[in-house]
Amino acid sequence: MRRVEPLERATTVDGRPAWNSGYRVVPDDPTDEGGYVQTTVIEDGERRLFVLVLVGPADPGLLAEARSAAATLRFA
Repeated sequence: MRRVEPLERATTVDGRPAWNSGYRVVPDDPTDEGGYVQTTVIEDGERRLFVLVLVGPADPGLLAEARSAAATLRFA
């Protein structure tokens, strides 16, 4: 298994500082399906919220949908 397409970027979620970190998983066996792993970390004062996104199979459309959902989190 290999990790490719690393992602490291700053962003904001609900007006709070955040960052994304992740990668695409490529299996050694070409008949196996890979996937994406992404963590969004959101700063909220003294707390941090971690949102883990796992997408499989490695479908860029599903990853975009999951990223969009994580970006729309709202704090009460």
